[in-house]
Parts: sequence; structure tokens; C-alpha cells
Amino acid sequence: MAVTGSVSGSFAGFIVTPFDVIKTKLMTQNASTSEVISTIWKEEGIKGMYRGAGIRMIYLGVGGSAFFGIYEQLKIKFSRYMGQ
Repeated sequence: MAVTGSVSGSFAGFIVTPFDVIKTKLMTQNASTSEVISTIWKEEGIKGMYRGAGIRMIYLGVGGSAFFGIYEQLKIKFSRYMGQ
């Protein structure tokens, strides 16, 4: 289950990275959403939309692995404790 959590966390991180990049640019620039998107696209292309995706995938993958790994272990321990 920990491997599944790691893969799903990494995948989710990759998918939402463009939204996070846009959000960060919106917070640091005085521009509209469409202006930010077009500026990123013109200046950096698709790579600009995925800036930081690697590190994001790593930390969400590790987090997902830890979360699901701990969840599974606690589920086993509690089911033994409860006698199920």
C-alpha cells in the first residue's frame, strides 16, 4: 500500500504542478490569470508550466508513501486490538 501511496502522490503532484505555478505567479505579479498563463507559455513553453515538478513529485511521493504505510500498519494493529 505504501508503494501505491507513493505513486499516487507523485502522479498527483505532476498533474497539479501547472496550477501551482500559475497560482505562485499570480501571487507575485499584478496580472490576470490569462496574462500569467500566456506569459509563461510565451517565455518558457511547456517546461515553464512544469517548473518544480520533480521536487514536488518527490515530496508528495514520500508523503503518500508514509501516509499509506502508517495507515496500513495502524489498521492491522487496531484490528488485532479490537479482535477482528
